[in-house]
Amino acid sequence: MAAAQVHAAIAALYGADPVAQKNANDFLVAFALTNDAWEVSIALTRSDDPSVQYFGANMLHGKVKSDFASLPATHRASFATAVAARLDDLASRGPASALAARRMCLALACASTRAGAEAATATTNRAMALASCASADASKMTLALEIAAAIAEETRELDRATRVECVCALVPRIVEVLGLSERILDAAARDASLAGLRGAALRAALAWLRLDEDNVGGCALSPGQLSRCRAGLLRRVHIYAGSRATASRAARADP
Repeated sequence: MAAAQVHAAIAALYGADPVAQKNANDFLVAFALTNDAWEVSIALTRSDDPSVQYFGANMLHGKVKSDFASLPATHRASFATAVAARLDDLASRGPASALAARRMCLALACASTRAGAEAATATTNRAMALASCASADASKMTLALEIAAAIAEETRELDRATRVECVCALVPRIVEVLGLSERILDAAARDASLAGLRGAALRAALAWLRLDEDNVGGCALSPGQLSRCRAGLLRRVHIYAGSRATASRAARADP
């Protein structure tokens, strides 16, 4: 019953009647706060309609962000595994499901970091495995980079104890992730068809360079260690970070 009501509300939300749109939005916002939203949001990602898939992935991401602590601790790792399975399915559906798949990357990273170091490590392994078998598939490489970046970024949202646990488990993977970013940037420099991957590769690199920038776990690699093994990438990331800061300042200054 709940799933049918949500489907109807989504249809109304994307319709042309302003009153129906408002009522649907109010219903969906309230529904997202319920326990049924966990199951229904995952079910929505099974739809054949890409807009419904995306809505489900987006609802799930928001639910994990706000309510993950309400899940029993014994169910959290298995929930992250279920999210990963939904991501695999969306990734296999082709370009029409690309936006939903990318949103599921965020939901997966959010869930797995909150589930703890073991789940965060498993999701990092998943990203690296996806990248290793996606050398000729830019869409899957994009997903691998999205997961990698989001894993590192989500550690900053954790309570201190969980963050320290996750960061210390992930720090040994920094060089590996930076190596992936560097390989993609090198490939994009040679092949114009891969140019769209540059931003994702640089975002992942920057996120992992910042993984423990405030040394919460006391286990970060030193700048010297990183510069010796990834000097070229560090220069690119420095340029990328500088250009983002410049664009941000320009946006704030624009009346």
